[in-house]
Amino acid sequence: AEHRYGAVMVVRCVARTIFLGSAPGAAGQTVRGIDESRIRLGVLQPGENIALFNDARNVLVSSLSYLYSSNGRYWYDTKPTLRKVADDRARQIREDDIHADIEKRLRKMGANKGAFAAIHVCPQTSSDVLDDQSVRLVILRPNETHRQVSKSDSAAVIRADDFLLNRGQQQRAYRNMLVFLAPDADRMDTLKPQLRQLLAWESIDKDQDALNLDKAQIRNTKDEIARYEQIVADQLRDAYQWLLVPRVDLEIDLNKITFDTERLLVDNDALSERVYQRMKQSEQLIDEYAPALLKIELDKLLW
Repeated sequence: AEHRYGAVMVVRCVARTIFLGSAPGAAGQTVRGIDESRIRLGVLQPGENIALFNDARNVLVSSLSYLYSSNGRYWYDTKPTLRKVADDRARQIREDDIHADIEKRLRKMGANKGAFAAIHVCPQTSSDVLDDQSVRLVILRPNETHRQVSKSDSAAVIRADDFLLNRGQQQRAYRNMLVFLAPDADRMDTLKPQLRQLLAWESIDKDQDALNLDKAQIRNTKDEIARYEQIVADQLRDAYQWLLVPRVDLEIDLNKITFDTERLLVDNDALSERVYQRMKQSEQLIDEYAPALLKIELDKLLW
């Protein structure tokens, strides 16, 4: 990418055009900066690729501490951009705070229990999940992830197995009444940096008086919060995609419980509805069962 830019000094041309077209420190301007069309007029020559200059402009915006952008306009200022402040704050956010925020968002997403008797969001111990004859959905914690390559030894499967076998210090009786939803490890790695940025921008919004933000910076902060809120919401819904359903193979070993791991389709339905529809389609969860079919299944187990 650097060689591609350097061939015609693209980055230097864009930076120089923005500098000459905007007045640093002119905080009293009604409309600040230079718009995108004028930047293109200032840098392009016949036969050159316009996309190259657009890419260079985006690189400058994401890397320079004193280059501002808002509503398609760009300018330099003598104060560092809020993006630099946000990046610094994002690096200081602890992993525990990230997990706590994810769990808070999951509780809002899991408020609609749908067809399940209850939804247990990020339970700390197996004693938090009741043991009775009702189907319950357990949403595992953000660090209890699953990968497609790790069928039986992922953190999600190990945790689900503990919940399935035990309730606190006692053995669980109704093991066929729990189903688990786990996050994908790779998707969680993608989500966390975005959530860090969101929390950083929210902290800037809270400290706007201490940071002495002007109206443009306050508006920019609100825009960034709204943008990252949407990104985090979409990526969190996408991350929790692994359905873990316990299963016993009647022909091999009645005492051995394994997990069927399936990837859920990403849509706008509630988490409980996504799980319920998938299990119903695959007959892992049956609401009503004909007596004749039930007898056929029981005959496989009883003499």
